[in-house]
Amino acid sequence: MAGSIVCDLAGNVSETQLCDLSPHGCKLAHADPAIAEGVTLGLTLVGDIEIAGTVRWISGEHAGIEFREPLSQAAVLYFALPDMKPLGDISTTDGFGRRLPPLSQAIQREAS
Repeated sequence: MAGSIVCDLAGNVSETQLCDLSPHGCKLAHADPAIAEGVTLGLTLVGDIEIAGTVRWISGEHAGIEFREPLSQAAVLYFALPDMKPLGDISTTDGFGRRLPPLSQAIQREAS
């Protein structure tokens, strides 16, 4: 999963790359050099989806962000869909190599 998002660090707005996303946080690539651990920032993911988070770790050009409030599962799926393999491919796995259920089952469980 990758895509450009907007990062607001104390009024300094820049574009950065989202390279991982979950309901509780994300990983940014090519993060602003001014980002430091413990700093609060705002992210605009798409359109008007804005979320605040705290920088929890930095490694080279990457930064791990913990969201103040969980992001909806629908927003997470929105970013994941372009990277998904054809629906007939059963080898889709998460970042730890575990096989994921078909998207239709995941959506049904979320709606329950």
